Amino acid sequence: MKGHLTNVQKRMGKTYIPFILILFSAFLFFIMFSNVKPKALKIHLYQVAEETIRAQTTVEDTEKTEENRQIAADNVTPVFSYNADLNGIQTEKIQLLFAAIEDVNKLADEQYQEKLSKEKAALEAKKKEDKASEAEVTRLTPQEKLSLFNEKLIAIDDATKTFIQSLPEWVILDLLDASETVRKQIEDATTDIVSESMSKPIKLDELSKVKQESSTRLDYWDLTTNDQRIASLIIDNTIVENNIYNEKATQEQRKAASANVQPALILQGQVIVQEGHVVDSNAMHQMKLLGLLDAKPSYQMIYGLALLILAQALVLFYLGKSKKDPSVKQGHEITLYAFTMIGALLILKGLQLMQNADISNVSLLYPTALAPVLLTAFISRRYGIVSNGFLAAFSVFIFKADTGTSFSIVLALFYLLSGMMGTMITRKRIASQFWNTFIWTTLFNALFISSFILYLNMPFFTKKSLLMVAFALAGGLLSYFLAVILSPYVEVLFEENAVLTLTELENPNSPLLKELVTKAPGTYHHSLMVANLSANAVGAIGGDSLFARVACYYHDVGKLRHSLFFV
Repeated sequence: MKGHLTNVQKRMGKTYIPFILILFSAFLFFIMFSNVKPKALKIHLYQVAEETIRAQTTVEDTEKTEENRQIAADNVTPVFSYNADLNGIQTEKIQLLFAAIEDVNKLADEQYQEKLSKEKAALEAKKKEDKASEAEVTRLTPQEKLSLFNEKLIAIDDATKTFIQSLPEWVILDLLDASETVRKQIEDATTDIVSESMSKPIKLDELSKVKQESSTRLDYWDLTTNDQRIASLIIDNTIVENNIYNEKATQEQRKAASANVQPALILQGQVIVQEGHVVDSNAMHQMKLLGLLDAKPSYQMIYGLALLILAQALVLFYLGKSKKDPSVKQGHEITLYAFTMIGALLILKGLQLMQNADISNVSLLYPTALAPVLLTAFISRRYGIVSNGFLAAFSVFIFKADTGTSFSIVLALFYLLSGMMGTMITRKRIASQFWNTFIWTTLFNALFISSFILYLNMPFFTKKSLLMVAFALAGGLLSYFLAVILSPYVEVLFEENAVLTLTELENPNSPLLKELVTKAPGTYHHSLMVANLSANAVGAIGGDSLFARVACYYHDVGKLRHSLFFV
């Protein structure tokens, strides 16, 4: 077979390697095309979905993002600022009110005494009776006192003036007419109650309740009914809102809350609608954002796969050139690489179809190390590493539609690490290094998948997790046993001293040995003795004893030309 392959390569010359790469790339694209081809969605609103649809890319749902931001802003509690200074300001207004009333009463008394003195002086001049004249002098009327009070207000600040003017006129008149003791009681009561009430935050919607409760506390003061009315009016006009809505701070907090809202993303691989479920308006909206409802399908996945396959072909071409091996050997290596990769991808595709049939996590059963082991053993470790990397990359395209991007990338990383272990074997016959290969391809698989199970935040000691570990271990065992089973056939195709070839040549019924036994039995017997001695000697030094034995069987076949010369 190897000779036939060599003859074909010699006839094709320099075109052989490009031809194999093109043919190999086309075959790979054909295998994976069904996983990346655009699909025409047959889906309608409020109808049952015939297939599970996943997001092919990550996009932002801007409408949902804005809705979430508005909800976050609306949920911000309004900010209120407590103004403690208002307590002193409002109680000072009460004090200014009573100070003004006190000043007016003093001024009224002074005017009365002044008039009385003038009247007495006039009577003495006219020699009249003092008592008669004193009866004619009268005090200021309430209205006159009110006029003096209003004149006093001119010198008071506007805020206090507004407060005083808000009180009914009869309140001022009663206060002007009240005794100093009564005024003092009313002032003390209102000042204490207002100060106590405004020492706590008061919102606008709480103002009426606070005023009512404050007026109720007047019952504990020794005031007449009329005095309580006056004090209640003063309290009602003095207590104001001191926990004021801070619009600026509230808006800043709303902006901050809105800015902290994460964009509403439709993640690549996310299930938009499950097979057998009713398609609702939200699912239709998401599919519209993803462009799945557009008339023109997206070819991004196809372009991505094509570029990856092209990259592999260029890597193989450059790898062969960089080694500076004869073109015949390069052709053999690339041909073996192509057959191995096609076989590995066909297995991967079969597992994908099984997983698509709801056999969960069967993708972990894939013999990841098979291709790297074979290529490392028969060509070089460099080819094993290249095959391992590209198989992991191809698995993302194959499994993405079934597992979603997140898990398919985790799966690709598992394949990458597991396959890398296959390149650690030595370049000897695979069957002769069981324990070494077993440890590299099997035991480490359990560690890798356990790590990813924990990364995915899955409970470890569950049936699903333990089944994943079992699949990973089984995949490593399959890698070894399939490599052992396939290696003799690979040897037949690409090695001159393949076991199957040597076994066939060793058979006494082979035509040449049969002729040697018939025509030159002495020579045949001699060849058997030499073969036994050589095989034992070569085996003792760790060489290929079977190859030595077969070579000795045929080392004297030239004597068949003149067999009678050798007796």
